[in-house]
Amino acid sequence: MINEEILQEACKNAKNGEIHLGTANGWGEKTKNLYAIVGEYKIPNSGSSRNLGRCYNEYAFDIIFEEKTYTVVYSVDSGD
Repeated sequence: MINEEILQEACKNAKNGEIHLGTANGWGEKTKNLYAIVGEYKIPNSGSSRNLGRCYNEYAFDIIFEEKTYTVVYSVDSGD
């Protein structure tokens, strides 16, 4: 699958304009690849983060793909 097709699939499955990647600690190759792809579409200075609990953080940033804005959301558990 080429990069654009991977991103189209993710956008098609987006709920309320959000693409959820899950927790980075458990990402497989497909999700790692998707994260690299969405980074190419990132809107500068759109990133945010919030603490969900001890050593557990959520990160988000906006992308524009095919003239639509999506928010990419993922979390990291640094306590692992």
